Amino acid sequence: MYIIQEGDVFDYWFEGKKVANIAHGCNAVGLMGAGIAKTIAGNYPDNYKAYKKACNNGSFVNDMVLPWSDGETTIYNLYTQFQPGNNAKVHLIHMAVCAMIEHANGGDIIVMPAIGCGIGGLYLHQVVSVISQAEKQFNKGVELHMIANYKAGRTEG
Repeated sequence: MYIIQEGDVFDYWFEGKKVANIAHGCNAVGLMGAGIAKTIAGNYPDNYKAYKKACNNGSFVNDMVLPWSDGETTIYNLYTQFQPGNNAKVHLIHMAVCAMIEHANGGDIIVMPAIGCGIGGLYLHQVVSVISQAEKQFNKGVELHMIANYKAGRTEG
């Protein structure tokens, strides 16, 4: 896993190529009202509609990840907490990232914020550890790039 100190998941370039796969953490009640989720809901309203539907019918919690694509960008909505707010769970992040890697194609690069940090209430070292474990568990050639924007996340602990 690559950890980038600052950057923009919506305009992230690696080795001269724009990365079009974005992952972010979500709750299971269908709300994208804050943080990066709010921006994703605004930028990709059809993704938000699909996410709300999956929350309402229970498939989001069962599947752990809701991949959505508009043909140019793929959004991986990861089930990381049941309720919004300071409720992210490390074990849910691990399971959701594993499900995302299983869905992704070998060679894909997926960029994400420090999922579960900031609003979710977890510490960066917890999240980096569990995501690294998931990436190693599936030797599939999927690269995960985390933008650890310290302004948005908690970094001590």
